[in-house]
Amino acid sequence: MNDTDSLLQYSKQYPAGAILLREGEAARDMFILLQGSIGVYKDYGDAGQVQLNVYEAGSFLGEMDFFLDEPSKATVVALTHCIVLAIGRQNIYSFFADQPGMTFTFIQNLCRRLAKTNENYRMLYERYVAEVAAAGGGLAQEAGKINQTVPGPAVQPMPDPNPLPEMQPEPAPLQPASAPLPELRPEPRPVAEKKELTPVTETKPMSAAGSEVAQQVSAPSSLFPPGHGSYLLPIDNKKEGLLFERETICPVCGHKFNTLSLFMSKLRLERNDMDMRPRYKDIEPMYYDVITCPACCYSAFADSFAGANKRQAEQIAAKVGAFCQEGLGLAIKTGYDRDTFTVFAGYYLALLCAPVVAGDYQLTTAKLWLRLARIYEDCGDEKMKQYANQMALTDYTYAYEGLRLSEKQSQQLCFVIGDLHYKMGNLENARTFLHYAKMNKGGSQAVKRQADTYLYEVREEIKSLRRGQE
Repeated sequence: MNDTDSLLQYSKQYPAGAILLREGEAARDMFILLQGSIGVYKDYGDAGQVQLNVYEAGSFLGEMDFFLDEPSKATVVALTHCIVLAIGRQNIYSFFADQPGMTFTFIQNLCRRLAKTNENYRMLYERYVAEVAAAGGGLAQEAGKINQTVPGPAVQPMPDPNPLPEMQPEPAPLQPASAPLPELRPEPRPVAEKKELTPVTETKPMSAAGSEVAQQVSAPSSLFPPGHGSYLLPIDNKKEGLLFERETICPVCGHKFNTLSLFMSKLRLERNDMDMRPRYKDIEPMYYDVITCPACCYSAFADSFAGANKRQAEQIAAKVGAFCQEGLGLAIKTGYDRDTFTVFAGYYLALLCAPVVAGDYQLTTAKLWLRLARIYEDCGDEKMKQYANQMALTDYTYAYEGLRLSEKQSQQLCFVIGDLHYKMGNLENARTFLHYAKMNKGGSQAVKRQADTYLYEVREEIKSLRRGQE
């Protein structure tokens, strides 16, 4: 049997308008388009349907959902009369055996997508670093470098009061990068005027007993990116019954210092925002999530701080050593003296340390950026909030496309990415990812319900914008 005869057993023909794959249904086949044109749609058949892409002869379709055994993320429709090769689970092995040349082309196609996604991420990262370097920011030393991850030993994580973005997936081939979606952008929301605070030491009451702690205002520093201002967070370190002080030993330099930890069982959740940010009574756990060594400036999330080791000291020093030499460590307040400057400095130092100590570090940096955005929101700085949201979106998107995720993890990432797109004004992208979160069959029912509520709001805003454009 020659190659042409062999291919006939896989070939199918579809008339114009026929549906090859339907969104949300099992992806039982992948397709190689031999002749004709095929369109890919979100919400196909609805009034607000969106065409994501058009494929011509030679294209591969549906392979990621097919191999990952996931529901189809879009509806695939024949735009003209089409001839395709339909490869299902019952004949995939025979196809690879019968068609080594086409199998090689298929693998090349996946590798090109992987290379393109990696290159896009690298360009975004280096553009960010270049902007900070040009402005004299503290991340200038990162220009032109993306470091090899050196994972530290595993540690037992503590319960996370902000659980949604926390993922620990395994590395795997990238999912295909989506074509740019058409975007509807709402009118720019007014940016709240930022109230500049004088960078001096202020004293605020901290407990019913009248004890006080001097809190340093977070002022501009070479560590922070351009636009970072002066802030004073509502930190109450002596809130009775919620925090306790414990001794910590830095795993990098061996320095001993005190840190504050939360009594997790005593946190009282008041509500979740639309973006699923938890709001707790009397305290904000994010202000205590990062531990920073005042001696060597090594910084990381509390549940992974011990994961570094002395063998990584040289790499960490290359990242943050310059700030220690400038005396930044002297400004880091420990224990009950923790202040606003320490909170912000801890997060930005952790961003620098993450590529050295964190496995799949983009998930760690994404989580850091997301929490920074929320802290800037607490400070009323809309511009820095949006800056941090954009950085979080970049890293979360890379993680979504580049890591193998469980259905629950995929759902969580889709919700976070959809929320960030909405906050950046990309309504169509927001709708797409929130729809993924809603339709995920193996995810959390709570996230599905929240995604459904959020999706309604996004669709209503899209309709309102379209009516305004008519």
